[in-house]
Amino acid sequence: VLKDSSRVVLSPHSEMTAGIGDKRSITLSGQAYFEVARDTTKPFTVKTGDVLVTVLGTGFEVSAYDTSATVQVKVRHGHVRVQVKDAELDLFAGDAASYDRTTHRLVRLPLPSSVVWGDRIVQFQEATMTDVVHRLTTMYGVQSELGNPAIGQCRLTADFDNESIDRILRVIADTFGITVKQHRPGHYTLEGDGC
Repeated sequence: VLKDSSRVVLSPHSEMTAGIGDKRSITLSGQAYFEVARDTTKPFTVKTGDVLVTVLGTGFEVSAYDTSATVQVKVRHGHVRVQVKDAELDLFAGDAASYDRTTHRLVRLPLPSSVVWGDRIVQFQEATMTDVVHRLTTMYGVQSELGNPAIGQCRLTADFDNESIDRILRVIADTFGITVKQHRPGHYTLEGDGC
């Protein structure tokens, strides 16, 4: 939590410096998710190499690892402006942008069907259950699998904010009329007819 009440979740192998006072400026190397406290008199900026992201109040992620050829910006809610030299894009909820450090091109992209914000917020938009199970397995460090391959074609649209894996699986089961079997702690199977 920064002095202005903004929250940052810094990903592994990432670092940032923050100047919070008359100006609110962050320099980032790596990846971080930001929930910015609104203050129209003091824009919040994130600088990483050539890319400058300016915000008034929003939730967004910047991924700018030194080893990556691209800088990615994804917006969960609110509005950000991404600037690179003479190029500029305004992004709103559900938008993303990518800056190629080699070609120096800034392009708008759609968000993927599943996105993790910070460390425990996950958003699915028409994601197949195959993708959902893979994302949850990775996020929560559990084993989860589909008992019937037909379930993999079901599509989920939902947001989960710091929910337990048990709660998420119960919601999914109720949504699609399937059952969740827990064989042992951390090992789940989704069973049913599918969609």
